[in-house]
Amino acid sequence: ESAISNLVISTSMPGPVTTTTCGQEPTEPASLKVFLGGPYDTTTGIMSSALNDANVIPLSEPYTATGYQFTNGAGSTISSSVLNATGSNAIVDWVIVELRDQNNNLSIVSSRPALLQADGEVVGLNGTSPIFESFSAGTYYVVVHHRNHLAVMTANPVNISNPVDLTNSTLWGTNAAKVINGVKVLWPGDVNNDNLVKYTGGSNDKELILSAVGSTTPNNVLSNVYTTTDINMDNAVKYTGTKNDRDIIFQSINSPEPTTINVEQLPQPSP
Repeated sequence: ESAISNLVISTSMPGPVTTTTCGQEPTEPASLKVFLGGPYDTTTGIMSSALNDANVIPLSEPYTATGYQFTNGAGSTISSSVLNATGSNAIVDWVIVELRDQNNNLSIVSSRPALLQADGEVVGLNGTSPIFESFSAGTYYVVVHHRNHLAVMTANPVNISNPVDLTNSTLWGTNAAKVINGVKVLWPGDVNNDNLVKYTGGSNDKELILSAVGSTTPNNVLSNVYTTTDINMDNAVKYTGTKNDRDIIFQSINSPEPTTINVEQLPQPSP
């Protein structure tokens, strides 16, 4: 069972983030930035939007079906026009944004599905508004989940009235993110959503890619499918050959020893 589902969840409803003081303009919501290691392009410094280009990103959030329990926004949908943006504003995929209690980082105060742009900005379901606009202003631990990457959390509570940049912030845990040319990106390769990246052994992520392309046809390539086995999110599930997804898992165990396991660095409740 995914450790995500074991977290203590508060059902308090979020309110608007903007506040008005007499004689002042409302405060603009701040931005949240994060990069996924799978589609991150070191040449451009942004993420590939290949899934969007192939029209395979679903119009409904994909996380409720995996067992994740949102405090708000379960089953949310978007208009197809939201996916029309291109370049750095192109939508790369859905993510989950959690705000955890500043005094208890096991307690989720609020969580929502959100959209991730190629430049790393996390936006609301209209494809443009900063995601923090959807939450009540305050100080929280900020968490971002993705369906085939290990989640990350800020090392300390942060005020979401200020920008939160997870690509260069101090994160909770040890080696919580992969560092590429000084930029932090989420570790890719958690194909089975068990909060681990495993190359060998029971319930490893590599075997799911082989199963997807066919155990007797390892050179097969699957295209135009929205699946966690497409780790680099290039609209091609590949077990062998150039830009295959299996190699990413080995790189993400962060060790030359194939039995090493990369463990997601979110604080989890004691058993």
